Amino acid sequence: MKRIFDLIKKRVINFGKLLPAISYSIKVKTRIRGGASVYLHPVVFFKVILRLFSAPFFKLDSICLPGEQGFEKKLNGLIRGRISLEKIDGRRFFDFDTFKVFVPNFKNAENVILNDFREVYLDDVYAKHFLMGRPIKDNDVVLDLGANIGGFSLWACSQGAGVKCYAVEPHPEIQKELEENVALNRLEDQIVRIGKCISSKNEKLRMSFNEDVFTMTRISSSQGTVEVDAISVDSLVDSLGLTKLDIIKFDIEGAERIAIAGATETLKKFKPKLALSGYHLVDDVYFLIDQLLEIQPDYTIIVGSNMHIYAF
Repeated sequence: MKRIFDLIKKRVINFGKLLPAISYSIKVKTRIRGGASVYLHPVVFFKVILRLFSAPFFKLDSICLPGEQGFEKKLNGLIRGRISLEKIDGRRFFDFDTFKVFVPNFKNAENVILNDFREVYLDDVYAKHFLMGRPIKDNDVVLDLGANIGGFSLWACSQGAGVKCYAVEPHPEIQKELEENVALNRLEDQIVRIGKCISSKNEKLRMSFNEDVFTMTRISSSQGTVEVDAISVDSLVDSLGLTKLDIIKFDIEGAERIAIAGATETLKKFKPKLALSGYHLVDDVYFLIDQLLEIQPDYTIIVGSNMHIYAF
């Protein structure tokens, strides 16, 4: 607990005109001049403290305040309503007007994917706290870490003309679903599939597949049914020969801090916008904020009520 209070200094401000928020000045190491303002939704502080207190006794993967879970179920119903009555090649699909996504061929896939699609297409979790809610514009270059079946990559390409997206997904079976969704939308020239996982260095790792929740895969150095190639963000960006990088999305099941450790040069050189999941590990919010500002102190950071982190 001491670390979080050593790390942050609280003062209340007005966030916009209506939304109350808490501004935190991060006390970074002395080699970085001054402090940096980080804006947290008030609910975030409560959720972080609750998870820290509960950690010795049980694991809280997520925290829903009263009414949130019921509201999410209603929104999931709206997403379910996007499943077309028609079929393509005998398969059911979601129709989101500007692009389509096959219902994945995995156990309980429809129910599992509803949460992900709600977050991207209704909750707007990868865009809502960027200025004007439009982090992606024409001809932007996007790095999708944890692409899964392509939900974010497809959305990214719908946000502007000529968007180029590099979709990183290591699991072979999920890669097939990603490939089919890219082909379904004829985006082979815009979405480049990369069958590797992200780590802090280039290495061989092992991966296990959760048959009940296909979006939750686990990667380790020794346990898993599939061997995968791991690559750092810096090595990936270098191998692709990128001369610009506008936004990186991180949703890699608790490995965000490992990925950032291997993205030092990329963040310094390009200062891309970042959208990170900050809820996988109990201390993710303050750890990731501190880590990002150590690398790129010029970032402005916002943490929304959904525990997603936005840097720009």
